[in-house]
Amino acid sequence: MKIDRPNIDIQPFAGSSKTEERTAFGSKEITDNLEKNLNADFARGWGIVPVSELPTMQDFNAVGFTISSLVTHLYQNGIAEYAEKQIYNKGAVCLSDGNIYISKTENNAGNPVTDTTQWQSLKDAILAANIVQQLGNATDKVMSQKSVTDALNTKQAKGDYATKTELTQGLNTKLNSSNVKQTIGNSTTEVMSQKAVTDAISDNGVPVGTIIMLAHKSEPKGRYLKANGVAVSRQKYYELFEVIGTNYGAGDGSTTFNLPDLRDEFPRFAGDNREIGSKQGDAIRKITGKWNGGVKNKKHTDGSVRFIKDRIWGIDGELTTEDTDFNRGNGPTEGWDAYELDSSLEVPTADENRPRNIALIGWIKY
Repeated sequence: MKIDRPNIDIQPFAGSSKTEERTAFGSKEITDNLEKNLNADFARGWGIVPVSELPTMQDFNAVGFTISSLVTHLYQNGIAEYAEKQIYNKGAVCLSDGNIYISKTENNAGNPVTDTTQWQSLKDAILAANIVQQLGNATDKVMSQKSVTDALNTKQAKGDYATKTELTQGLNTKLNSSNVKQTIGNSTTEVMSQKAVTDAISDNGVPVGTIIMLAHKSEPKGRYLKANGVAVSRQKYYELFEVIGTNYGAGDGSTTFNLPDLRDEFPRFAGDNREIGSKQGDAIRKITGKWNGGVKNKKHTDGSVRFIKDRIWGIDGELTTEDTDFNRGNGPTEGWDAYELDSSLEVPTADENRPRNIALIGWIKY
């Protein structure tokens, strides 16, 4: 039958007995100490009483007090407190330091507070049994902190996101990587990559092999080499080599070729019969002049010829007067014998042949 718990303060049997009415079982010692009541005689039972005698009132009270005290302890605490000398079986429950522990092994003599091998906190056991590491639909289970964190990490951060319709519309106009090209062209459905656009802008549409002249010493942006005649790699500058070849020098004959050398040179557009890269030495136009014979009182020189010395000869052939005249004009009255050719009388002169010029630096596109 069901026995309801009485709503009273449970007390042990004979707990209020008078001093002489209860002693430790089988002895004359008056005490409430259960350890002294749970002695060897208690373990033997009524065998301690001679057959010819009856148990005493004190022993009956001791038995009832001891047993009911143990029951009272359970009513007072709900769970028996841990006892160092008690041997516990697997699944046994005890109370220690305000926590409930469950024995994990048979013949357990360990301390539940310190021996985690043989004991487990009931709180941890209950939680561990209900903590799962995966998503699910259970209403009596909880996910661990790590599993919740891992699940959240797979979600998108909070923000303003496109709707399904907007995403669909966007996918219809998305750009495939196959449509990204690395060259210029005429397509209306393909696009140039960032690098291709940058290279095209840097080139400014200048063909390989084009010569440009700059009014500064800084290297121009883009793919340019100074036109100074040096030998460069045929492999590295293969596009330029394909255009100019060895017109300006074969380099080492196999791996290099020479750039045009525009230093101190005047470029000239080639005619139909002129080879590109061919050179011409310096030259000047033909300079002419003339002088007349020894005609008395007549202008004797013209052009780049001048009369520089006038010698007057006598009838007998002897030199009578000598004079120097650096101006063109009428000659001597009798004769002369000295002339000089001087182009500075007609054009500006220097130690070289050159037109009017200004110094610039030449670069070639590669």
